[in-house]
Amino acid sequence: MARTSLRTRAPIPAVVAAALAMLSVSVPAASAAAAHAPRPVIKSLRASKTALSDSGGKTTLTGSVRYASSCEFASKPTVHGLPGKVSCRSGRATETVRLPANSGATTVTYRFALTATGKGGTSKPDHVTVRVLPPPPSAALSASPDGLISTGGTATLTATVSRSANCELSVTPAVAGLPVSLPCAARVKPVSVTESVALPSLTGSAAVAYTFTLKVTGAGGTVATTATQTVWPDIKFGSLASTGAGSLTDVSCTSPTFCAATDTAGSVAMFNGSKWSVPSTTLTAPGVALVSVSCTSPKFCMAVDDQNGAYGSGVYVWNGSYWSTTPLPGNYLTSVSCTSPTFCMALGNLNTGVFASEWNGHSWGTQTQVDSPAANVAVSCASPTFCAAVDANGDATTFNGTSWGTPDPIDPGVIQPLTTVSCPTSTFCTAMDGFGQAFTFDGSAWSAAVGVENSAGVTSVSCLSSSFCVAADLSGNVVTEYDGTWSAPVNIDPQSDSNFYGFAGISCPAVAFCAAVDELGNVALGTG
Repeated sequence: MARTSLRTRAPIPAVVAAALAMLSVSVPAASAAAAHAPRPVIKSLRASKTALSDSGGKTTLTGSVRYASSCEFASKPTVHGLPGKVSCRSGRATETVRLPANSGATTVTYRFALTATGKGGTSKPDHVTVRVLPPPPSAALSASPDGLISTGGTATLTATVSRSANCELSVTPAVAGLPVSLPCAARVKPVSVTESVALPSLTGSAAVAYTFTLKVTGAGGTVATTATQTVWPDIKFGSLASTGAGSLTDVSCTSPTFCAATDTAGSVAMFNGSKWSVPSTTLTAPGVALVSVSCTSPKFCMAVDDQNGAYGSGVYVWNGSYWSTTPLPGNYLTSVSCTSPTFCMALGNLNTGVFASEWNGHSWGTQTQVDSPAANVAVSCASPTFCAAVDANGDATTFNGTSWGTPDPIDPGVIQPLTTVSCPTSTFCTAMDGFGQAFTFDGSAWSAAVGVENSAGVTSVSCLSSSFCVAADLSGNVVTEYDGTWSAPVNIDPQSDSNFYGFAGISCPAVAFCAAVDELGNVALGTG
């Protein structure tokens, strides 16, 4: 029988056996606990405010979670304080954030995320959005021209808008073609929107006011702005009234509530819409008359006198409170026209010729010869880049912002030469002579003479547009031009004596208002 050999194993020490026993028990227990811990869950995430105004503000984020001990909030775009961790062992996570103001043109959207962490790991993120709206659109609406004559015409509506997406233009009373939607997309930088609307002629004797409303919608909301355009009946002059001044020489009105009129005593009478006032002191030396005045607002006028001494003509500037003096040496001024406090053109006569001088708001420029000597000169400026002048030589010439053109003999050899000119734009002027002949300028050339009166001594014409002019004469008559057709003379100053007491000046700042002044210190107001 074969022998079998048996090996005897050494006994395991007690300490090692105990350690092995512990490992066999503890390791499987820990793995089992981790395997059974649930993964954190976000049940909900809400914001106390999901839309804020353009000023921004606070919103509170609240999450409901399970199986989590720590939660973290984050955002895109980032905001101050986030990302940030908070405890959520109670099952609730809360964070209050402040969102900045929005000055742009579009909505800023913040996307907030919440994640929860616990023994079971990290949850999937949950999200909520909060919007900060932009400011509401801005809008301003204007209507031009300043009133329409009785036959109606085209009203031009001009709007300046920003932060806008859509615009709608409507009108009351109703007009064909409105309401209408207008493209007006704009961001923060304003854009202009223009629409032309045809308004009908009057069917009665009363004025009709049209109220235009522009509704502007953008991401920040909707706003509305309005403008009014009026169709006026033909202008009618009332009775004469005394201004309290002496023999008046000229008048300039900027609106129905402000006029200034000069007289031969060196005073300036002013009208505030209801009454005239005359200062107790004169601007000129005794015996020196003020001959022309031009106002651009109640806070700026320029008047000139006819002095031709060593210091030249006196020039006087009104600032809304008082007059100051800025002489123009070496010129015998007869006319001045201003478009703003920083631009005036004054013309006068010397023995060597007709000279023009430009005012820049502080001082006078170099005198420039415009024509050969002439007894009377009149000037009218539509802008700093356009003026027209006429003189007793029968010549007309224009200024382009840099230089004067060659004199154009539009009315040569007449006994009563050119006396007045009015230019509302660079493409329309009306000049008239003492015989009552009218000449119009279209931007490039002067027309032939059109007979308006018959030797009544026209002294002044005022045009608001190519559709509306009014002229006055020394016989106390006024004539009105509507759409190129002149009316017959209407006498509104019956006490005048031809070539002596009649009208010396007229100014029409609106189709429904004119002021005509005569040589007896009276004024006649025309209204529509």
